[in-house]
Amino acid sequence: MKLIAKSLGPIDEAVVELGDLTVFEGPPSSGKSTLLKAIYYSLAWGGYPIVNFLREREGRFIFKVEPEENLRRFKDSLAIYIPNGEFSVQPFDIQKFLREVRVNLEEKFEIKPNVSFYYGSDCTDSEVVRVNSEGRAEVSYKLQGLSGEAEYTIYLPSISRNCENYVKGLIEGNVMSSIADRVINRLKDGYLNARSHAYNVNDVIFIPFNRASIIENKISEEVEGTITIGSRVTIRSGSTLYFPLEITIDYREKYKSVISSLSFNPKIYEMIKPFLKGEIEVVGNKLIYKEGDRPIRWNYVSASILELMGILLSVREKQLILLEEPENQLHEKLKILMALFLYALSALNKVAITTHSQTISFTLAHLARTKPEKNEVLKLFEMLGVKGGEILAEEVEKASNSKVKFYYVHDGTAEEMDIESVSREMPGTSKVMDKEIDWFNWLYARRGQ
Repeated sequence: MKLIAKSLGPIDEAVVELGDLTVFEGPPSSGKSTLLKAIYYSLAWGGYPIVNFLREREGRFIFKVEPEENLRRFKDSLAIYIPNGEFSVQPFDIQKFLREVRVNLEEKFEIKPNVSFYYGSDCTDSEVVRVNSEGRAEVSYKLQGLSGEAEYTIYLPSISRNCENYVKGLIEGNVMSSIADRVINRLKDGYLNARSHAYNVNDVIFIPFNRASIIENKISEEVEGTITIGSRVTIRSGSTLYFPLEITIDYREKYKSVISSLSFNPKIYEMIKPFLKGEIEVVGNKLIYKEGDRPIRWNYVSASILELMGILLSVREKQLILLEEPENQLHEKLKILMALFLYALSALNKVAITTHSQTISFTLAHLARTKPEKNEVLKLFEMLGVKGGEILAEEVEKASNSKVKFYYVHDGTAEEMDIESVSREMPGTSKVMDKEIDWFNWLYARRGQ
């Protein structure tokens, strides 16, 4: 998987070959998170395919999938999420799919009118009841490549002319919407299957740096919630332009949608348990954190627990995980465990992170060099006073074949670093610390100490 970015915010030009675990390091505002977002928006399903309908006569219309319009709208929609510029993931990404997609599809189905009464309606109450119970439309359509045609027959009970015209117009719009939904779902399935084949991942998740506050707001509600995805049909000059408003293109909304179920993968939980002083229990649609027999309200738990929950509720297996600053709110011991966790995850997923933590960078580099076995990891846990780490130690051993790559993002580019040099020092950070030590030595010398 190769990311190419040009003139993208702080990035002038960068070519990044992603490993099973990729680490972006560098000074603030250098473009580390921009590169993560470029990966996300190259591979997440955008949900903007456009299907253009033209009515030829009552009971028949033609339609077309518009690749160039799809691509234009997709790029326009990204402007509020990522700086203008060029980026792509090779050999396959959403832009390539939208540009080249062709679909063959043929189906028959039936829909019901589902008419609602409102004041001033062209239909009486009794007509609405009869239309909804007796009315229907039989639809057949065929799509070859990008062009399609559809025919439908409407069956209605005896009703007034005004009501009939109103219901037929409503049904015609519903037919177009139903066909568009079916075409778009086929396109989405085709894209997800192609992405899975190319990269062996089932999903792409971006875990933002402010995950703790998002998690606190969500869990504190103590109810299970969902995000509703809406759609709209716009009528223009005798034709219909149909497109869904899929807000999940925003990585933040996608993240909120994923965590809204308040569910987690049991294996991921076992890997995170060594971080926790207590335990997490599921009671109905609520999550409870307990230390011993004592439940602790979520607004009283430590910030580090919320950080870990932000990862636990969003990480599954066979994902591409894009994680900002995994060191947030973590003590140095927990940063070491986080590095072990990320390394272990790379056996189950593809992972890319940004970090300012020398501890995480240092630990990952040495893990990649030494490839520790389970008993060796357990020795570290014993030294650190960590309990319950059997599963994490096993997964660390399984990651011995993972390819770990480091990039130093600076001055408009991303420079690959060899693991041996990273295991000695973190570029940028080590130099800053050296300057601080030199300054203190200068102060001590001035004071004769």
